[in-house]
Amino acid sequence: MERRNFIKSCAYSATGALLLPGILTPRLFGSNPDAPFKAAKGVWKLYNNGTFDLSTGHILLKGAFPSFDGKTIKPIQTKVSRKNNGGEIVYTLSEGKFILNFTEKDGILTLSATLQGVDTAPHWIAPMSEATVMGADRFFKQGNGFAGPSGVFEYPQPPLRRESPQKDESWSTDSYLTTGVIAPNGETIAIAPYLFHDYVCRSTHRNRTYRKGLIDRHLDSNINLFEIAFATENIRPKTKKIQLPDIHFTIGETPYPTFRKLASQIAEANGIKEIKQPAYHWCSWYEYEHNFNQSILDETIEGLKSFSPEIPIQTIQVDDGYSAHGDWIIANENFPQGLDHMAASITNAGYKAGIWVGPFMVMETSEVFKNHPDWILKDKEGNMIKSGLFRGITDYTLDTSHPEAFEHLRKVFRTLRSWGITYYKTDFLDWGLVDSTSVQRYTPGKTSAQYYTDVLKMIREEIGPESFWLACIAPYEQVVGFADGIRFSNDVTGLEGAINNLIPETIACQYMNGTLFLNDPDTLYLRDFNETKYKDANVPSTAFRSSVEPMTYDDRVALALWDAMTTNVIVTSDRLHRVSDDMVAMFRFLQPGEKYLPTEHPGWDKQSEIKSALRELPNGDYALLLLNTGKKEQKTNYPVKDLLPFDSAYVFRWNYNSRLPLGKQSSLSFDLKPNKITLLYLSRKNQVPPKKLTIFGIEN
Repeated sequence: MERRNFIKSCAYSATGALLLPGILTPRLFGSNPDAPFKAAKGVWKLYNNGTFDLSTGHILLKGAFPSFDGKTIKPIQTKVSRKNNGGEIVYTLSEGKFILNFTEKDGILTLSATLQGVDTAPHWIAPMSEATVMGADRFFKQGNGFAGPSGVFEYPQPPLRRESPQKDESWSTDSYLTTGVIAPNGETIAIAPYLFHDYVCRSTHRNRTYRKGLIDRHLDSNINLFEIAFATENIRPKTKKIQLPDIHFTIGETPYPTFRKLASQIAEANGIKEIKQPAYHWCSWYEYEHNFNQSILDETIEGLKSFSPEIPIQTIQVDDGYSAHGDWIIANENFPQGLDHMAASITNAGYKAGIWVGPFMVMETSEVFKNHPDWILKDKEGNMIKSGLFRGITDYTLDTSHPEAFEHLRKVFRTLRSWGITYYKTDFLDWGLVDSTSVQRYTPGKTSAQYYTDVLKMIREEIGPESFWLACIAPYEQVVGFADGIRFSNDVTGLEGAINNLIPETIACQYMNGTLFLNDPDTLYLRDFNETKYKDANVPSTAFRSSVEPMTYDDRVALALWDAMTTNVIVTSDRLHRVSDDMVAMFRFLQPGEKYLPTEHPGWDKQSEIKSALRELPNGDYALLLLNTGKKEQKTNYPVKDLLPFDSAYVFRWNYNSRLPLGKQSSLSFDLKPNKITLLYLSRKNQVPPKKLTIFGIEN
């Protein structure tokens, strides 16, 4: 996709220089991400023909009009009334009315939409459609969930002249949870509803290109368009009325603080008052996958207890392989003494017990599938929906609209909680969010989001507010307010894969970290052994995880430091008593504290091969991590005053095994080799960081 450096064809565009890749923007926010938000003014303008604009100092969303199912509505009559920075537009349709209300409060613009007098809703309703975007050179795209893709992207600019015909220059991309547009000077409109329990919300950025001349040689115009819509999925409202969630437009002077502000507003609307304690967990999956058993669990616990001082792991979580999918509370041969014994062996050792569950997964070998085929979700032709293949066995999707299936799932979580399990990793959650127009439900009549939210509410009721809930392969929108943690990237199998997905998703999703969820970066690898070098009597030699790429020591350290500096979730599957003393020391170095520590990514809205992460430590000093994700060595130069609230700092190269003083510096200049990471400790004081100080600023 071709990128442009400056928006040229838009008369409304503001002028301003774009920063070059690799150069950090001036410091915009400190350790309190909400404090630096500076609002900018937005204005509604309503027209007699039913179109409307949203304008700021530098951005204009022009000529918007509502649409149903991708087509602009055709009202019989349009009535417009205006108030101070707002008003109302009533579109009288052949069936019913569509009403838009425009308001402004505390600097936030809100668009409310109501559909009245209809027997059946459209599939998609877009209160704002066909809005021409002017004055913005970038947009923010949030992936639907797990693995994105997410980030800030420049609007593609087609060439002014071309010599080859039939070249497709049209593009379209969808965003979920939040979206927004950004001007060259940084002014930002961050856009989202606050509530997602009834409808999936999808925003779309796309273009419309016109050309002239022979072989379409010359560019006539390229128009960037914006739409935001809700999936009402042809439901039949009982009162012939659909009130859509309000859409909010948060306008700020700079991008990241504006999105952070929007995230805090979503959190408040969903009753999220406090994020759970940072996580320091052990998970069984990433070494033995579904071959993990009680014998290895006992060895793991014994190994953890052998350390002095003890490694303060909070949770031991058993992953897939303990039961047929769908049965969940019926143990297989890996846990012959039962899952209650498994949980007790963990809690009796002083750890929290965790478990992996796929709420919507049903294996064809399970008791649920054999005894209750009517619990399985069907396609429009009445065929059971095959959703996956695990261990060579087909998985189907549970139809939670079936009352008995729903109560079975309730019993599963109630039983697991009664056994003392307080950590839940729920996986393949996307299976439960299936558009109601594409399937045959046992009990029809709701949207996919409503069926899905029913399950989420039930799970939280059964596991209790005290339990930690990690949502994996999950749509972000509906799990807001229910899950404590969110997996935001693909499984990590090596540094190269992390550079392509984990690292860009970490940066893009940082605005919701510690506000909507604790962002979970998957696992870190400490072990340097594999099946040809290391054997274990407890499992067959074929049991070792085969999908992990060979990783050097530097790769493992880079991934571990990145995870610790950018999230508050530290997870490994390596049995610590089997890894080197060196790696145990590093794992101790990554130990989090009791409170969430925010992370900044300077230049969050810019594309650069140099990825940076900045954290203020509890003692007032700072940690700065730099990672070169490019293919060539790069030289960096970062003025301290652009990063920190002081002009110069005493600098130390910092790691679990080194604290190298580099002297007092006003500018940080380094040669970064490809795929190499540098961690710096920055302080006003000429004092070497304490040996037991962790990357989270506590002494372990």
